[in-house]
Amino acid sequence: MSVREAALAVATAIAAAAWAGCGHAPATPSPSACPGGVHRGALRLASQESVDALRGCTAVEGDLVVATGAALELAVLSRLDRVSGEVVIGPSLAIGAIELSGLREVGALVLTGNGSATGAFFPALARAGRLEIVDNVALAMVSLPALTRVDGAVQIARNGGLETVDATALVSVGGDWRIVANPLLASLLVAPELVVAGVTDVTEVPAAAQGAP
Repeated sequence: MSVREAALAVATAIAAAAWAGCGHAPATPSPSACPGGVHRGALRLASQESVDALRGCTAVEGDLVVATGAALELAVLSRLDRVSGEVVIGPSLAIGAIELSGLREVGALVLTGNGSATGAFFPALARAGRLEIVDNVALAMVSLPALTRVDGAVQIARNGGLETVDATALVSVGGDWRIVANPLLASLLVAPELVVAGVTDVTEVPAAAQGAP
């Protein structure tokens, strides 16, 4: 086992233990996981079989966590429209692209510790309670072109390969705006009228990419 794989295994175990310790122990979905298109309760996806079991889901009432060493294809969840809790993707080792094309609303979107993902694509996402994109070593592109509002904080930090963030429709952030330690970030696209209610901290990124506010 490589150092990278070992680190992923430890991080995954810690994440699972944390969930269990908080009483959230997410379930692995069965083929009948979404009666009427809705799953009620927390979910953890770690295999393609578990992802495929949610193919017909339009909503998850709870948190949705993807933590795995496998090369999952998340695009099959194209009908997923809403997650009331957090969508947490990571830690992962072999997911090459993160794509949830139908997702429109989430309680929070968290991308963290994804070792191979080079792009994250959420073309329909319009509203999130919180946005956190941290510690994704290969992530170069984040596409959120329909996102207009984040009710809480936005943190995009320590993504060593991140070059572009497209959030051209974003006009409102209800918490802090922290864009920190993304040394290759060349393009940070937000609406010119973006209003941030909390603290703004844009550091350790190229000046040309600092954008609004």
